[in-house]
Amino acid sequence: MLTNQGMDQDSPLSCLLVGQPTLRRTMKLAVLAALEQRTALRYTMPGMTSAETPSYVAHHLKVAGRPDQLFTEDALTLIHTTSRRYPRAVNNLSLQALVTAFATGKNLADETAARASVSEVVGDRLPTALVGGSPMPEAVSTRARRGDLMPIQGVLFDVDDTLFDYSTSEEVGVLAHLREQRPLDQFPDPATALAFWRKIMEVQYARFLNGELTFTEQRLERTRQFLSHLGQDTSGMPDHEAAAWFASYEAHRNAAWAAFPDAEPVLRKLAPDYRLGIVSNSSGDHQRDKLHAIGLLPYFDNALICSDQHGAAKPAPSIFLAGCTALRLPPHEVAYVGDKYTLDAVGAHDAGLHAYWLDRANINSGNATNGSIRVIHSLDELPDALTH
Repeated sequence: MLTNQGMDQDSPLSCLLVGQPTLRRTMKLAVLAALEQRTALRYTMPGMTSAETPSYVAHHLKVAGRPDQLFTEDALTLIHTTSRRYPRAVNNLSLQALVTAFATGKNLADETAARASVSEVVGDRLPTALVGGSPMPEAVSTRARRGDLMPIQGVLFDVDDTLFDYSTSEEVGVLAHLREQRPLDQFPDPATALAFWRKIMEVQYARFLNGELTFTEQRLERTRQFLSHLGQDTSGMPDHEAAAWFASYEAHRNAAWAAFPDAEPVLRKLAPDYRLGIVSNSSGDHQRDKLHAIGLLPYFDNALICSDQHGAAKPAPSIFLAGCTALRLPPHEVAYVGDKYTLDAVGAHDAGLHAYWLDRANINSGNATNGSIRVIHSLDELPDALTH
């Protein structure tokens, strides 16, 4: 057990943690908060540059007794790009390329040998762009030849009603607040009150997304419009009164905040193999607080793009591309997952990403959608969908 007792006088335990890039994300999980807080020094080794990879390979060849070059320049470029600059991946790809070259009677591991190596080591993730669209050699596995699938190395997510159960928390918050404040009695039933609240939200939130209102101002306008409908004169309502009314609703809503049951397990499964990020039509501070509250924030590092800071909202291509930039990946290597077909799926597809529509309510029901857009009904389906 780690405690602070005696820490000012001595250091009872010194521990050096060394691991793969996933260690950094693992250390940020909420269950490891105490250990993370006591970590005094951190260092992340960057990936190799395009100049360092050939030098690294040449050094290993020299240690093995071969001072001459056994790889062509094209082969080394492909190995460097596909390895994502990780030494261990360079080792595996280079070794497999040498084996392929030997098996085919070549003196050098050329681009063809490197492509076969990528197929064996990476499988479905073979970048089509890297093979130039040319026919693949017979040594390449059928998994890598299947269709013209691009490799997915990063996944961007919507937040509300994708990872986070917004609709339920909103319903619980609104109805609890209205019961407490008594306005619920002025509606025929709770469903009518909820529907009216959501109708106002859609109007005022659209004004926020269009830049007419700030995130705070749209909250105040929602409050005034709702109370005005109930017969209250809100023309002279000061901001602090409207803010206090909304804050009371917010307290009830936030008490019901929760991630969908499939969200954290899937993020945990994806984190070792994919770069993860957020693209959301919301306030960055608000979404960051929300993700922190439901325990999902550590999965996304700093890759959180929101419309208020970006300056454009989905389905504008620029916000999806900003998400790709945050992951340091090109759009064709990034998937986007969201619950709104037009806003999320079509928007991401038009921006050049792999689009996955999360249709939890099965509202598609077999109706035709864009053939390039994948439909999933639970996040549990996502890991397999990303590789097929």
